[in-house]
Amino acid sequence: MAPDERRWSTSPLDIPAVRRPRRRTGPTTEDWIITMGAVLPEAKGGVFEVPCRALPDPDVFFETAPESVELARAVCAPCPLRTACFEGARQRGEPCGVWGGEQFDNGRVIRKAGRRRRRRLAA
Repeated sequence: MAPDERRWSTSPLDIPAVRRPRRRTGPTTEDWIITMGAVLPEAKGGVFEVPCRALPDPDVFFETAPESVELARAVCAPCPLRTACFEGARQRGEPCGVWGGEQFDNGRVIRKAGRRRRRRLAA
């Protein structure tokens, strides 16, 4: 191919110095789907029949905002594979996200804040 016949890209995203950084540093949606595929059995037709697959944006499972965490936990609540999902995340050492209705941060489970214990006064 002669030098004048080469096709050059004019897209600014093809120039390495202009590429935009990714929004988040956590797992991507593709990572989530691959990981969940290892945990969940396939139903008829190759489709997973679990509530989390019905969400239009699975990134909600990796958000840290309290509203997003509560939404993710609510989606996990009726899931028949909740325990398997949670145990799989613990075994794999998932760094973050909501798995099986529990929130992981730095590979540790963050429990929901419960009510404070009532102090008993000495009689």
